Amino acid sequence: MRGLLKIAYRLLVIDRGKFAALVVGITFTVFLMIMTTSLFAGILRKSAATVTNIGATMWVMDPAVNTVASSIPMPDYVLDQSLDPVIAMSASEDYMGVRCYIDEILVHRLPQGPQMKAQMFIRGTDIRIPLEYVRIQPYVSPKIELSNQRTERVDVRVLPVIFRFAPPKEVQVYPGQLVDVYIGQPQQ
Repeated sequence: MRGLLKIAYRLLVIDRGKFAALVVGITFTVFLMIMTTSLFAGILRKSAATVTNIGATMWVMDPAVNTVASSIPMPDYVLDQSLDPVIAMSASEDYMGVRCYIDEILVHRLPQGPQMKAQMFIRGTDIRIPLEYVRIQPYVSPKIELSNQRTERVDVRVLPVIFRFAPPKEVQVYPGQLVDVYIGQPQQ
């Protein structure tokens, strides 16, 4: 066996052309392996960018979702329960939240988040309450919250915008109550 290794070694080292081809071949193979691994790591990082760039501490998704392309919107009650049940159950009564659904046709007319000025009108009263902008849920989804009005369009996609307000003392406001919200820009 030792003699065979000696002959193989001499065949490779003595013929400089074969030796150079062997070194170039091994170098190229290692380069291809490193490049393929780098490509794979880059693809993984790019595909995970949707999740990592949001900065969410927890992701909640439908069990049927397999890829980013097959996104299935979750009902609001599931999302609300998943955010932080302890805080949601013992929430401060200083503020209440309002989720507004903006028609996708009107999304381009929305002012920038912190510049939004909004007022809420409680149905059946003349009370108007100023709203404070909290955040936009950055996903236009099919409208699932319906008010059962005859003129309501149901084939719409909407962008949720969340505001908060301090509940007024003179009128009782309940979670889930339908209100009218008007959004505009501050006067300049």
